[in-house]
Amino acid sequence: LKYRQREPRSPIVSRLRTTNTMFDSSDPITPARADGRSVYGKECPCGYLYFDEEYRCKKCHRPRRFQQQLYRELDGPVGPCRGDGLELDFDIGTSLQGNCLPSHGDLRIVCIDDAVLQHPKLGNTMRRVLETLGERSRSARKIPRAVTSGRAPPLPLGSHRVYLLVFRHAVLGLMQVGPTRLSVVKMQARAPVDILPLCVL
Repeated sequence: LKYRQREPRSPIVSRLRTTNTMFDSSDPITPARADGRSVYGKECPCGYLYFDEEYRCKKCHRPRRFQQQLYRELDGPVGPCRGDGLELDFDIGTSLQGNCLPSHGDLRIVCIDDAVLQHPKLGNTMRRVLETLGERSRSARKIPRAVTSGRAPPLPLGSHRVYLLVFRHAVLGLMQVGPTRLSVVKMQARAPVDILPLCVL
């Protein structure tokens, strides 16, 4: 149940659940375990019971039986790479493997910092990616200027980090985290005071 509660609510989760259910129902009924819980191929050989939206075992990381069919479904018109995100000509998750957080198959979270933006091969490309994403975010939120930028000198992000939700060649979302200087007014002093809280932008 813990894993199910932590599943990211991405554009592909409902499709994964529907597709897995369809393939499971076409599979011959497998022998039930002693507790009677295992039917329609939902049990990994190691004993782990899959949730509907999962396609890789949480214990042994073995692909689910119908993983190839799932990938073909995800590559179709309903997949996240068809207009739901920013499409790139390379796989960020593979290129920046050292910056990836624990992931769910091809759905990954990649951490971007100034070290990545100064990378000799990927630096300029990632700056352009952040510029594009920042402008899209500004337009969607209807704010006067972009919060996320890959061009601000000398270091675009400073102490901030940008987390990208990526699926293969598509970026589905971003979140910028870091300390931000804010001015607040104390009731006693009636004068603005600068504070530096950790903010999600």
